[in-house]
Order: sequence, then structure tokens, then C-alpha cells
Amino acid sequence: MKTLTLPLKDSDIDTRAKRRRICMMLGDAAWSIYEAELAYKERIPENLTFGYRYLYAQVASEYLFDASMTLYSAFEPF
Repeated sequence: MKTLTLPLKDSDIDTRAKRRRICMMLGDAAWSIYEAELAYKERIPENLTFGYRYLYAQVASEYLFDASMTLYSAFEPF
């Protein structure tokens, strides 16, 4: 599987290697969204950085960062 198509079928996740590969693909997608949200946040003018849109972008980028790191490390040993 080279691309991720949703919804996933049972045959897409029937082996550990496939599940690991899917987590990496999802992590890559979450990282791309994180980078886009971070770029959006940085484009907000300085005088509006205390507004709700900046706050929402800040929270979203933090959650996306955490999600991508969680997906990347899901199959890493302790």
C-alpha cells in the first residue's frame, strides 16, 4: 500500500507491518496539517495575537503536533 485510502479495510491492518506503515502515513498527514496551521498562525498580524483566532490556531497546532508525535511513536519500544 503506497497511499492511504479511507475507510481502512481489515486487509489493510491485518499485519503489524501494515499497521506500523499506516501509523506513519497518518503521522505524516497530521504533520502536514500541523505545518499548515503553524504557517497560518504565523501570518496573523502581531496586533491580533491576543485574539481568539490566534488562540485557536495555537491550540490546534499543539494538538496536531502531539497527535503526529503519538502516531510516529506508536510502535516504538519503551
